[in-house]
Amino acid sequence: METLKMKFKLHALEFEVEGNQDVVKEEFKNFNENILSHIISTVNITANAPTMSPKGVSSVSRGLIELDDTTNAYSETVGNQDYPILKDVKLRDLPKSETEWLLTYAFYGSGFGSKEFTKENLIQLYEETDRKDANRTANLSNNIKSLVTSQYIKSTNATNFIILEKGKNKAADILAGKSVSNPTQRKIKKGGASKSNSEQTSAKEATKTSKGKSSAKTGVNFVDQKFALAEISALKSYYGLKAPKSQNEEVLVFLNWYAEHKNSDGASVEEIMYMFKVVTKNVPNALQQVLINLKGPKSNLIDKDDNNKFNLTSLGAMFVADNLPKS
Repeated sequence: METLKMKFKLHALEFEVEGNQDVVKEEFKNFNENILSHIISTVNITANAPTMSPKGVSSVSRGLIELDDTTNAYSETVGNQDYPILKDVKLRDLPKSETEWLLTYAFYGSGFGSKEFTKENLIQLYEETDRKDANRTANLSNNIKSLVTSQYIKSTNATNFIILEKGKNKAADILAGKSVSNPTQRKIKKGGASKSNSEQTSAKEATKTSKGKSSAKTGVNFVDQKFALAEISALKSYYGLKAPKSQNEEVLVFLNWYAEHKNSDGASVEEIMYMFKVVTKNVPNALQQVLINLKGPKSNLIDKDDNNKFNLTSLGAMFVADNLPKS
């Protein structure tokens, strides 16, 4: 168990405590709430965040620590690695998907991999970073299962989890700024016509017949998105949990998973087609028409932005959360 020592001095006011890391943090939090909060409005504050040396000893230069209402009010050094406070993680937009955010919470909630954590610990960190909402809460169990499937964390009993070495390394990469959003893949047709032009006629092409047989064209060529095997496995698992019964529901499930795990800006037609292919082995003959129906005024379950990316509306997110089987 790491030992932490904290020493604080501001003119005649002194505070010093040493011992178990969790106990020291709790003592400092009490000191923060019961003493510093009463004088903060009358003192000219100079922020000097404490740091923890590899031996676990923390020191503070003369001045007042920048206060926070959580125990993660400062950065810590674990081994030779210095990790930012969660407030800075949010301001710097380091996690690029909801799954990465959840892994980051698991990393901090486990004391950077030094102890077990629970679902309640993760919810608390959602609240402390002002990121808790109905959609994220509804998808929390599925996202936890995704982390388990990706072998980032594992359960130790019915309520507790630990973060695995692979998860620690991934979290460290996220906090080091090495995570990037999934780039939009845009396809240009010969002759300079953009994908958006082809999409305007693809719905009509999908309904054409040839020699009495229905055409299988979707109006968009298949593009390999090269998901990692762990991502494909997580997508299949999520699909199985939600058990969509129609093409409309399949699209909604894919878009919900994609926004949470790959890119919150949404998915292109090629990316939706790819998810159909790797999960169901088939792509709807009239995928474009399915998207048009879901976007239409009778449904309003999905939306499309200027970059031809599809995403769930609030109604779509509620439909997936409330009407499809819950994990």
